[in-house]
Amino acid sequence: MENTNEDIDIALYDLKDFIVKNDAELDEGITFELIIENRAKPYVERRKVESKTLIANSIQYQEDYDYKMSELTQNVVNFFKEFATCLDKNKEKLKQTEINFQVSLANCGDHHDDIIQNQEDELSKKVNEMERAIHHVMLNEKLQECFDLLD
Repeated sequence: MENTNEDIDIALYDLKDFIVKNDAELDEGITFELIIENRAKPYVERRKVESKTLIANSIQYQEDYDYKMSELTQNVVNFFKEFATCLDKNKEKLKQTEINFQVSLANCGDHHDDIIQNQEDELSKKVNEMERAIHHVMLNEKLQECFDLLD
């Protein structure tokens, strides 16, 4: 039997009924109602108040616990949501960086190819000038120009 307030009232009534049915002997001036009023009623009332307090405290604890768990769960969900958002942004940045790197690499390659082609053209021109040099002084000058170009 659960000790609800109604159960306690029923138990009190059953006690009174038990005392009356068993013809308990009472001192003069003392009634069953007086005995119950003086001895059982304060205990019953105290237990009713205690049970109400315990129930109210347990409900309050459960509500606090529920609120804290809800808040904790929400914080965890928000953390992973923000983490996923940052991860997606970083993936996009990584893709863009890779694209930019490939474009820069291609531009450097093109620029390098242009520089090499210009140097080869200039070197070929200097070699032709060396081939047409009339004397060794002019040949040495053209050779020095070729070395300067290669450096």
